[in-house]
Amino acid sequence: MKKNVFFITILSLLLLSFTVFCIGNNAKAKSLMLLSDYQKELDAINSEFGTNYCFPTDEILKKEGRSIEEVEKYFQQMTLNEFKDYVYSAIQADIAYTNDNTTGLEYNYSTAEHYYYNPDHLYPVEKSNLQRRGHDGEYRSYSSTQKWYYSYAPNNYLYIRSTVYYANGHDMYVSVDGYGDHMGSYPCYGATSFTSSISSDKRTVSCNFTCVKYIAPNIMNANIYNFSGITFTANGGDLYASI
Repeated sequence: MKKNVFFITILSLLLLSFTVFCIGNNAKAKSLMLLSDYQKELDAINSEFGTNYCFPTDEILKKEGRSIEEVEKYFQQMTLNEFKDYVYSAIQADIAYTNDNTTGLEYNYSTAEHYYYNPDHLYPVEKSNLQRRGHDGEYRSYSSTQKWYYSYAPNNYLYIRSTVYYANGHDMYVSVDGYGDHMGSYPCYGATSFTSSISSDKRTVSCNFTCVKYIAPNIMNANIYNFSGITFTANGGDLYASI
């Protein structure tokens, strides 16, 4: 009897650990219920390839302004066999991207762009001072968008929006107002958080993006990716990763 109780206790702990892992990576219990048949297929594919692909979590969907019902509607237009082919094609594209940074797959009506307000929104220079005139010329400020292209794909990038001003022959950052991502082909990265630091002379800004990786619309890798030390120059244009 004691052995049976011990076995049941160990089995319960194992089941609890497995449930917590699944909830953490697959949008919690609600999405597991709505997408249960597709989840089983995805679990089988993960077992086959040794991967950890999952549906977007509730937290990610909320940040992107979407809901699990949208994900459910997207996949329920597919049969389970179509879903398997969908994931297999995405995995092949992800492998090709990992090997040589190819441009990946494009999906009809699946281009996405997200923009987020910068939580570290700071003003190293008082904006009221930007409107005054001085003997060195007229101070002027403007909004700037700068992109970091991280692969060969011309429609995949992370970006910042900033306020820049020109004075005494130089463009300088006032603030980094927000950040975002653009997803035009897959695989691609979606920004989840961001930090930045403007240099003491205000002519450059160093940015750090924390991201998730989508291998296809509504299928992501459960890993977290950090891109740090991306340094933009005021009025210096876009950046391209060394690929």
